[in-house]
Amino acid sequence: MKFLPVLSLFLLALLPVDCHGGMTRNMAAEHDAHEAEQRDRRNIPGGYSLIEDVTDERVVTEANFVLSELLQFAIPPRSYSFQKALSEYSANEVNVKIAKAMEQVVQGLNVRMILMLTDASTQECLGAFAVSIYDKFGDLSITKWNKETTCAHAKDSMND
Repeated sequence: MKFLPVLSLFLLALLPVDCHGGMTRNMAAEHDAHEAEQRDRRNIPGGYSLIEDVTDERVVTEANFVLSELLQFAIPPRSYSFQKALSEYSANEVNVKIAKAMEQVVQGLNVRMILMLTDASTQECLGAFAVSIYDKFGDLSITKWNKETTCAHAKDSMND
């Protein structure tokens, strides 16, 4: 009977301790490791990585290329709700802002962007969308016109 308190303490030491909001230490460590892996997944070789400096000359050139391609289509490659309003603007009356950009190194670069088009004089957002570009050492082509997004989402992406 003298050993009962010692045995009880020993058994309690083996039980999981809840000090991480319902998770054991082991579960919390696994959760933290999973979150870190998800954050770093974009930076693995062959994967997409965030372009930190969206004011870089190459990235700005790619965005301006997309704008010129979008403005030259009589029939847009994808139906965007802002397309009709955009047709009333000339190229120098529209600014393109890069909300977010990611790149993947291949034989050249695959680039994904969220772009926001604004009125050059009022800076009012005309529309926003995602696009995928292939940059083969300066030779640019659009690989996919992606979904339209809201101006609010594009602005939020700028702050990420």
